[in-house]
Amino acid sequence: MPSFNSNISYILDVYRSMCDCWKVPAIAAETKMPFYSKVPVLLGAGDTDPATRPIYNDMMHHFMTNSQRVLFKGRSHCPTMRKEGDTFISQFLDNPYKKVVSTDKDIVVY
Repeated sequence: MPSFNSNISYILDVYRSMCDCWKVPAIAAETKMPFYSKVPVLLGAGDTDPATRPIYNDMMHHFMTNSQRVLFKGRSHCPTMRKEGDTFISQFLDNPYKKVVSTDKDIVVY
């Protein structure tokens, strides 16, 4: 998807205005350039997270071809850090190449 490369710097600067107030030097553009990886990764997102929207997982999945995405409906930031996330983390760590499974209608694996 060609639009990822043209928009990636803007999208990854969620807190640019907050960082600007501290007069911190900008991160080198190369640091933010996407790269491809086949390493298995489990990505979790809450659909109500105002800072890191689920679209970020979709973008990372594009570049991390063995990643799995878990969407927690009605949850905000770090949903995998709660009890329900333990199930998916365990499944993933037991077999990182096997698709994790959800039996909860409010937790979608895709």
